[in-house]
Amino acid sequence: MVWASMTIAESLIPRWLVQLRQRQQSEGYRATAVSLHASNSRDVVEAVRAGTAHVGFVEGVEAPAAVRSVTVAQDELVLVTAAGTPLSRRRTPLLPDEVAELALTSREQGSGTREVLEIALARHGLVVGDPEVELTTATAVREAVLAGSAPAFLSRRVVARDVDSGSLSVVAVLDLDLRRYFRAVWVGTKSPPAGVVRDLVAIARAVER
Repeated sequence: MVWASMTIAESLIPRWLVQLRQRQQSEGYRATAVSLHASNSRDVVEAVRAGTAHVGFVEGVEAPAAVRSVTVAQDELVLVTAAGTPLSRRRTPLLPDEVAELALTSREQGSGTREVLEIALARHGLVVGDPEVELTTATAVREAVLAGSAPAFLSRRVVARDVDSGSLSVVAVLDLDLRRYFRAVWVGTKSPPAGVVRDLVAIARAVER
């Protein structure tokens, strides 16, 4: 059983699993059926600690406690808004206090995406404002913003095509460190458990580096 945070489950793991299957078949092994459960990063870590998940993939700033982990990729959040909104036409970057005042389309508490913004604002003595709407998946947040909802912080990877097509606009933000890391997490030995788990982690690191 594999658990993963929403951004990773929706945007990254599908191609990792395809490569895992292709590797197994090319080596003459029967492809392993992998069950994937998507949740927020906090719940993924709890599932790994409880033994419900053999391996988890989470997003965030700091490595979670009480589990083993390895970084598989680096990511960055960007503030996006629908094209044509007043915010999309802004020419100067938003300052941290202005970001804190925004009513955002937001992920829920426990989400790795939300945690990154909370930590970035806390470094300036600020807190995230009350959201306009709170949703539980990155895809739902993206679709809401495309439909005209309040702006949102999303993975640059998730919105790249929408930004390139002009459907979404990136709003510049000043003095906020919005970098985060995608990590594989497990319990037990220093290295991931041998077999499918170790192979999947190795593929993730190779694909995303």
